[in-house]
Amino acid sequence: MTVTLDDIYKKHGEWLYLTDTRAIDLKLAIEVTRQMQLVEGGKPVWMIVVAPSGSAKSEFLETLQKGMPLTTYDLPMMTSKSLVTGYKGGTDHVLEMDKKLVIVTDASRITSLYGDKKHSVFSQLRDLYDGKAGQITGGERNAKYNNLKVTMLWGAVPAIEREIILTGELGTRFLMYFYEPPPSRNAMDMMLKRSAKKSIEQFKLETGELEAALCRNIERDRMWEAVQINDDVSNQLKGVAEHLATMRASCEINWQVGVPIGILTKEEPTRAFGQFMRLYRALMSLDADYKHERAMSIINQVAFSSGSRIRASVLKVIESNNPNVTTSDISEELRLAYVRVRPECYILWQMGILDKEEKVITDALGRDQVAEAWSIHQTPSLQVGLGEMVKHETGQSLQKN
Repeated sequence: MTVTLDDIYKKHGEWLYLTDTRAIDLKLAIEVTRQMQLVEGGKPVWMIVVAPSGSAKSEFLETLQKGMPLTTYDLPMMTSKSLVTGYKGGTDHVLEMDKKLVIVTDASRITSLYGDKKHSVFSQLRDLYDGKAGQITGGERNAKYNNLKVTMLWGAVPAIEREIILTGELGTRFLMYFYEPPPSRNAMDMMLKRSAKKSIEQFKLETGELEAALCRNIERDRMWEAVQINDDVSNQLKGVAEHLATMRASCEINWQVGVPIGILTKEEPTRAFGQFMRLYRALMSLDADYKHERAMSIINQVAFSSGSRIRASVLKVIESNNPNVTTSDISEELRLAYVRVRPECYILWQMGILDKEEKVITDALGRDQVAEAWSIHQTPSLQVGLGEMVKHETGQSLQKN
């Protein structure tokens, strides 16, 4: 039996209320990137699906484990000993993860780690992304592994954003996808509806079997090999990667006044560009008639989710009200604290994306005050991908084209 994406959307719809079927495409595409890495080598694509608690992320991801138990690995929690123990008689689980899709349904637990343990986890993840793992401690047991191929798919609540973006220890090794949670009433109605039919485990198994059938067909025929990255697609992906680098640029901030006080650091977009190329090919291989526009909308949402969403929102407000928008106006429109908005404006100004000038405004008491006003610096090369990126800020739903 030939399984289509529509079959999988329909099965999800029997037991999960999803407003954004693109999340299903992304989930399947990450499995396809695993297949691609095993054949072609190169770096993996690691993804974190992010939504508020109670949004059925675990159920959504567990279907892959139900349908493809031989090529997935269930990792309940990532700790400093999850990959290589370093203990005599201990099991180095990284060997069991090799060549598999590692699923962590609640990666937010990583936020509870502190100090050296958290740095150890991040250090091990950086090595694993490059295909290496080991514990050389001088203790009971040393181990070192190379040429590993591990793909990660995690679920997390928005708190993970601080670990992945703000600390910046992992760079763009992990990409993220914020998806719109279902309206509470619809989700509760769906829970009541499915409780009168089958068990949730049966629904997950049936969904997983459909997903497995689709993915195994793609793997058998290596459908990704037929997907070409032409110059137009390449330029679009480069633009998104460059914009993501802008949205991830970081600087030490004085939070009392909300201004940068250090030298700006901006990542090179090369790693993200490589990830986006592989993800694009995986998405386009999901269906013979898969639309380029849909693949790009998913990649744009990934890029928006993987950078500073506040910075993207600030830029959107300035673009919509250009020129000479004050920091207070931006703060008011976004309903965010002034000291949270101001550093984003300064970072964009430091990168030459914004122009800054002083503007005299009159307050409610008739007093004149000098305020910072921001405008878009009209350099076309800096605006590549801007319109596509910021339009995803509301998490708009996009059904299959």
